[in-house]
Amino acid sequence: MLAPNLATILTTALTIGLAFIAQLAIRRVFLSPLAHIPGPRLAALTHWYEFYYDVVKPGQFVFKIKDLHSIYDEIYPTSNSRKREKDSFQLRNLGLPYATAGAQGHELHRRRREALNPFFSQQSVFALFPLINSKVQQLCAHLDTAIQKPGGQVVNLYDLYYALARDVVFEYSFDKKCNMLASIQEAAVMRRNLTSMLLTVKLRANLPLLFQAIQYLPASVGAYFTPPGAKHMANLRKDIGVEIQQIMTEKAQGHRTEKRSILYDLREHDELQKPEELPIRLGQEGTFLVMAATESTAKTLGICHFYLLQNPSIMARLRDELFSTRVTSLSELSRLPYLNAVIAEGNRLAFGLTGRVARVAPEETLRYKEYGIPPGTPLSMTTLCIHTDPDVFPDPWRFDPDRWLGEEGKHRLKYHYGFGKGARRCLGLNLANAELLLCLSAVVRYDMELYETTEEDVRFQHDFQVAHPKLDSKGIRAVVRGKLSESH
Repeated sequence: MLAPNLATILTTALTIGLAFIAQLAIRRVFLSPLAHIPGPRLAALTHWYEFYYDVVKPGQFVFKIKDLHSIYDEIYPTSNSRKREKDSFQLRNLGLPYATAGAQGHELHRRRREALNPFFSQQSVFALFPLINSKVQQLCAHLDTAIQKPGGQVVNLYDLYYALARDVVFEYSFDKKCNMLASIQEAAVMRRNLTSMLLTVKLRANLPLLFQAIQYLPASVGAYFTPPGAKHMANLRKDIGVEIQQIMTEKAQGHRTEKRSILYDLREHDELQKPEELPIRLGQEGTFLVMAATESTAKTLGICHFYLLQNPSIMARLRDELFSTRVTSLSELSRLPYLNAVIAEGNRLAFGLTGRVARVAPEETLRYKEYGIPPGTPLSMTTLCIHTDPDVFPDPWRFDPDRWLGEEGKHRLKYHYGFGKGARRCLGLNLANAELLLCLSAVVRYDMELYETTEEDVRFQHDFQVAHPKLDSKGIRAVVRGKLSESH
């Protein structure tokens, strides 16, 4: 019997490969339980459709989805059941399975969330007034120093706000003083490093094996492919690991004190994890808290301040409200209508999590009109589509705090998705609002002018899980000219 020649082997392999691809295409496009759902067939056929718009473009898939809504019907499934789980694809990208945000199942998330909820209630956050206010005053000291420079000094507002948000969440989480506001240069480096890491988030989600392979390369080779942000994240986890070790050492020694911080108290919830896994859980929870509560708060503060400086009439109206009432406490500031309207509009144009926030109904078939969506199907929406819907927000890209005032403003609140909705709504909502209230009420007292900064430096143009402006943006820069008196 003659051995098959190379041409025969290649022909057979090619035929089998083409047959496999053909049956896979038929199954996905025509035989899938989702085949009746409207949408582009190419997207049903291959995941590379999303890869192209998110990695090659880059960060444009959410904008493509918005365009598709003008062609295909949108499906909004409703159900009486609220049991929802996260999509495993998105959780893989997060890489923090022991954190609350990394819990896929409904019950696991509920138990982890219940342990954290007391720390982020409005009452608990209001008690943080001394901490937040001290950081705001430290930030204002930088602006006071800038005033002393001849002709004023250029400051990067994003760097200042990044440092403030980082200091607050780190001290609250670990009961350890964090003083990044003392070194704005360090804050600038860390912010840029984080941005460089976020720029790879879509590539990491689509090609996870590539990044796993990089970890096995020699250090000298792997460093060439590792963005500075990844090194920053490794250092952050290392620093948090040191803090967790201290927390666990005190626990082993039977050292108990009054509740001092989030992680110190969370260590007592042994029932959430096996004892040997508790340090891992605390480390991942702390990592996510620091990451999430820093970038999002700093971004919203920067967007609010930019549009206030760009729109003198809005700035004047906010100053009139603040100067006429002269309130300073968090509870009083939270009742000022125009200040809160400015914050709501800033949050709207910050967009929160900009990627598709997918949820899975694990046990039920969801229905909308004639469409049945089988159990286990990830369903998602994007803040881009919601926050720029002209039927809800006329002229949606315009910064207009008035849209949040009066009865119409109250009605629009149900379309505000910057912090999410439901059981998985952003845990840090109250903390973020407290920082926004105190910080904005302080910085609007300074006379500033934008410096080589345009709307392109704040407007959402790329989705890297959070809104990103033009890729070469240097941040929000302004010249500090002086400080206004309350009689101004």
